[in-house]
Amino acid sequence: MSTERTPQVYTDIGVKRAINARSSSTVLGGSIISSTVLDAMDEANRTFVAMPQLLKKAGEAVAHKVGAEAAYITPGCYVAIGLSVSGIMTGKDYEKIGRLPNTANMKDRFLIQRCARYRYDRSVTVTGAKLIEVGGEDGTTEVQFDEAINADTAGIIYPAHLEGEPGIWPLSELVALAQDRGLKIVVDAAYRVYPLHLITDLTKSGADLICFSAKYMGGPNNAGFLCGSVEAVDAARLNGFMEWEIESNRSIGRGYKMDRGDIVATVVALNEWIELDHKERLCQQDRRLEVIAEALSGLPNLRIEQGWFDGYCSMEMKVYLDEVALGRSVFEVEQSLRNGDPGIWVWDEGDSLKIGVDMLEEGDEYLLARRLREELSV
Repeated sequence: MSTERTPQVYTDIGVKRAINARSSSTVLGGSIISSTVLDAMDEANRTFVAMPQLLKKAGEAVAHKVGAEAAYITPGCYVAIGLSVSGIMTGKDYEKIGRLPNTANMKDRFLIQRCARYRYDRSVTVTGAKLIEVGGEDGTTEVQFDEAINADTAGIIYPAHLEGEPGIWPLSELVALAQDRGLKIVVDAAYRVYPLHLITDLTKSGADLICFSAKYMGGPNNAGFLCGSVEAVDAARLNGFMEWEIESNRSIGRGYKMDRGDIVATVVALNEWIELDHKERLCQQDRRLEVIAEALSGLPNLRIEQGWFDGYCSMEMKVYLDEVALGRSVFEVEQSLRNGDPGIWVWDEGDSLKIGVDMLEEGDEYLLARRLREELSV
């Protein structure tokens, strides 16, 4: 029966189970939260605490773990970037904090390499900040950075997952450029959490604020944190939801409210991620990928690659299709998988299907492998 593994809570409201082959996808609810983290959330739910104290102590715990001066827990990495940018523009000036997204009389320009533009840089402009493209599709020169800097330039935005891509400056060199010119650097490091040294490498990079998502560490879908210097984190914090309540400063972050359980879960998930047996985690993923590879072996009109893509923290597979010979497009195959019962969600990469296996439920790799073979058999 197709719905036999669908939790009753979903069945009661008429929602079918989805097989998540997209890894920690927001569209599918983020990650699988471990029993340890769930227990912590349940325990936190049993009593009340002073939220300012919880945020302060949780931030200290996170900062200690990642090797930063300070940290602040946020509802996701997107918000972490937005609060970071807000804090750089406003500092600790409550009048400015209350005016965002009106940035009049603030330094509100943030530079980003044209070849580093990505969907989530929208997190910068929702604050009222202006995102200024620098350079071209093939890269950016120091002269072009200097030509883009004026009296209203506040900082530089750096998507860490693009480091090493053609034309992208190494973070170390960009930090040096920014420091020489009195600019701040905000790093989007959402899923740069493995190998573990990436976390501390980033916090020790000299960047002013580094932003992470908790879902890639097994935390809630709606959690993350920013970390960096005490001064920069404090300014970001003043733009958050709690300062609206206790300081009446009309911060733009009032809508970025968090539950006490999510704050606790972020700390516990980070601790668990750092202590996790990652060798076994990756071995499990490799075994699942081999099940799929074996099921597809011998089929014409396709080619398989598996390993690490886009600097991601888990292993993935790409299945490249000869759409003409197969008589079906990547999009059509992806849609057919999704529309089944249960729906199987993979990524449509244009020329390939991208498959993540870290969020599969036990045994789902066999169902996924069988459905893929059916879809790709001529």
